[in-house]
Amino acid sequence: MTRKELLVGIFVILAIVGIAIGVKKAKKTPLLPLTLPSPSVVEQIQKTFNVTIPTDVEKTDLTKVGDMEGVGIATRKWQNGEFTLTILADLPDPAAGELYQAWLQKDGGEKIFLGNLRIAKGGYLLDFESTTNYPDYKKVIVATQKANILEGSF
Repeated sequence: MTRKELLVGIFVILAIVGIAIGVKKAKKTPLLPLTLPSPSVVEQIQKTFNVTIPTDVEKTDLTKVGDMEGVGIATRKWQNGEFTLTILADLPDPAAGELYQAWLQKDGGEKIFLGNLRIAKGGYLLDFESTTNYPDYKKVIVATQKANILEGSF
């Protein structure tokens, strides 16, 4: 037996042992379930309302408060002396006799009532316009007369 044949034989044996160890290790490794990423709030709202959220606006996700249901997005923009704020919310119907209301709040607690959300395109919508800019009012609240439902901050 030549030296070359001996080296080839050792290499083949090592390859077989390596494959056997790899197969044994692969059998012990549990398969993790495939988790698909959940759609972002923006994607979810765009799908619900069949709209595209502009890229030139300030945005904030509106998330549920406590065990309430729903999700939303608020956008705002100050341009050419006009303040616009839009709320799009995917919410269940409110209790009989109740409405969804929108508020803008300063850090100190001072609130501005923006109006009542209306049903639109499979969810709830509010468009607010003013000639006053509200840069210090960063918190957006969607509430019923009884409780806050969604909140978010710019």
